[in-house]
Amino acid sequence: MDKVERKINKLSVFYHNVQGLIPFSHLADEHPILDQTKIFELQRYAIERKPDIIILNETWLKPGILNDEILPSELYTIHRKDRSLESHPVSTNSKKFRKNGGGVLIAISTNITSVVNIIPIGHKAEFLALELVLEDKSKIVLSTCYRVGTLGAENFNAITETLKMLLRKKKLRKLYFIGDLNLPGIDWDEGTARTVLETNFVESFAEMNLLQLIKTPTHSKGNILDLLFVNSNQSITDVKVHGEGGYCKSDHFPITFNILQRCPRKPRNRRMCYSYKNADWESLNKDLCQVNWDDVFDCTESENAWNEFTVILQNLVNRHIPKFTIKDEFKPPWFDSECFESGKMKDKLHRKFKKTKTLSNELNFRKARKDFKKLLKSKMRENLDDSKGSTLAKKFWSHVKSITKSSRIPEVMSRKGVSSSSAISKANMFNKFFIEQFSQSSNYSVDIDFTNDALTNNIDFSADRILRLLNNIEVNKAQGPDSINGIVLRNCAVSLCHPLSKLFTLVFNSGDLPRQWKVANVVPVFKKGDKNNIENYRPVSLTCLITKIMERIIYDELWQRTEDKIDPR
Repeated sequence: MDKVERKINKLSVFYHNVQGLIPFSHLADEHPILDQTKIFELQRYAIERKPDIIILNETWLKPGILNDEILPSELYTIHRKDRSLESHPVSTNSKKFRKNGGGVLIAISTNITSVVNIIPIGHKAEFLALELVLEDKSKIVLSTCYRVGTLGAENFNAITETLKMLLRKKKLRKLYFIGDLNLPGIDWDEGTARTVLETNFVESFAEMNLLQLIKTPTHSKGNILDLLFVNSNQSITDVKVHGEGGYCKSDHFPITFNILQRCPRKPRNRRMCYSYKNADWESLNKDLCQVNWDDVFDCTESENAWNEFTVILQNLVNRHIPKFTIKDEFKPPWFDSECFESGKMKDKLHRKFKKTKTLSNELNFRKARKDFKKLLKSKMRENLDDSKGSTLAKKFWSHVKSITKSSRIPEVMSRKGVSSSSAISKANMFNKFFIEQFSQSSNYSVDIDFTNDALTNNIDFSADRILRLLNNIEVNKAQGPDSINGIVLRNCAVSLCHPLSKLFTLVFNSGDLPRQWKVANVVPVFKKGDKNNIENYRPVSLTCLITKIMERIIYDELWQRTEDKIDPR
């Protein structure tokens, strides 16, 4: 049964003109690198503070940079408009015109269940608008714009006409418009301006009944450049302009505020996990050795024997291995408590510098910022440092997934024109497609006599053989439907090899596999093409690890008897 959605009465918003998420020296590159320091700080803020909406100006992004590289797709769905000649036409002041740079972005938390629509915007302005459709079908609009100060009347008309179009939308409840408009000559308290263009902006905003709520400087030079407009100031609270350098290095200051709006949220999933590092392996092995396995397997049905075995093992595991609750939330594998504390120290020194404005505190803050960046890079390298090849491969792909922030299964999946975003519906669509890929099972009626078969009578299911296989089991292999982890099998190899020897012998002699051995947890694995298309995935079956131990023994026996009969080609 699905958990009930939580309803929160406000949406938290974080805005910042980040002054480029790529280094200025790479601004003209077709495939620029990202500024890792800014990306680290932005991601840390998103992971720790979890604002519902993130709005960025001057992203400097290009089509070659994926959304997943900026913010985790597990946490945010990103909508953006990168600079182009259509959104940023050539200025009459050609010396100050920049083909590269600019760009705006709005990221919506995946925790919000409201429908989000992109509103088509005409060109000639770096303008982005999203429509959130609420439970009662009413709408609020989130919009942002970055305006270069040298642009003139054509850009002014594009911005004001776009805002008027947004305000005319049916069932519009509230409009929120924020961005760096580069209008330093306006006195917002008095409603006066120094230039004709700025006067036109003031008059147009007044005509549209838009209120400007930012009253303190948002730039290091003391200007109010980043502006926040609403069509009702009763729907917004806690507007705050933060200090320089707190979250993402820029000469602009971040702005946070809350939108007073009831909005459904997805439930937070929590699950119980074993703390294997705190397990009492000695006591667990001792208790397993004290079980009278001869009595447990004193039956002829493999199903009953397997059920008895799993119940005993599960009870003892629960007794000697503690559990803890974890949230199903995204966090890079290297972002541990040390990184968290380093980030908190950086923030603390930043607040101290803001308060005192002394050179010594500024130097301390800058050093903490460098140390934070250095620590994160060190943790990323350590995350890949492992001597085991298979573990290294797993950590490598975990590392790649984390730095690209790619989600294995997209939010919306589709097949044959039918789309779905709910977990259950997507699972059913995958299941139906995978079933269709299998042909009808064959029905052979060949009478074979195994009475004198040498293989049947000479399979070695000895405890020593099983012990060697258990000691070499890969602990990072995913567990199957029995939920018996490879860590338990390896650490309890000595105490489990004897009961497994008896179990395998019983199963083989009876010719009857336990039902749980015949099922698998199926995981969709992407092949190529459109990641939202279910037909571009293949199934991978995760079976019980104990089953694989028995399969290995039978495989080795078959290979030993047939190796000389198989053509090496």
